[in-house]
Amino acid sequence: MPKLQNIIVLRTFAIIAVVLYHCYCPWLEAWNWYKCEYRSLYSFIFETVLVGRMPLFVCVSGYLFSHLYLDRGKYHEFGNFLQNKIKRLLVPCMLFTGLMCLILQLNYVENIVGYGFHLWFLKMLFFCFMTTWLCAKYIHQIKLDIIAICISIIMMFISMPKFLGIGQYFKYYYRRDSRDNGDDAR
Repeated sequence: MPKLQNIIVLRTFAIIAVVLYHCYCPWLEAWNWYKCEYRSLYSFIFETVLVGRMPLFVCVSGYLFSHLYLDRGKYHEFGNFLQNKIKRLLVPCMLFTGLMCLILQLNYVENIVGYGFHLWFLKMLFFCFMTTWLCAKYIHQIKLDIIAICISIIMMFISMPKFLGIGQYFKYYYRRDSRDNGDDAR
């Protein structure tokens, strides 16, 4: 099987950018539970040079799903697809959110149902994959493009709740806000 070299480079950059951002979050005033002296140089670097880290990460994930679905014929059975995404996205989210709740002595249910700390993106990706699978299976390409454009326009004017990661799902699936109250760091 041929490797997608360009995507591997983009994915590597996105992962490194996300990890670097989280390593320096205490100095960016992005985490309110750990205080460090604010560093304007770090803020400049991470808010300008690495500004597209999460949208790039989501775009690469979507591209790889599309490649596997269309080019390699994977994931055509919903049951297997759902099982794979639960195992790879929701189970790690639940386990590591539980670990964070244990360490910080916080309510597990509130964090799983709500934001979920640094693994909020796993719930968001889960909903993105489910939506994309349904659209790929049941909507023809031209109709899908028109629907995506219409939904994108509508979602620019609606603020969604953070319940089960739905807010982040709409933020990254349909639109990209400029800074959303430091959500990248929670």
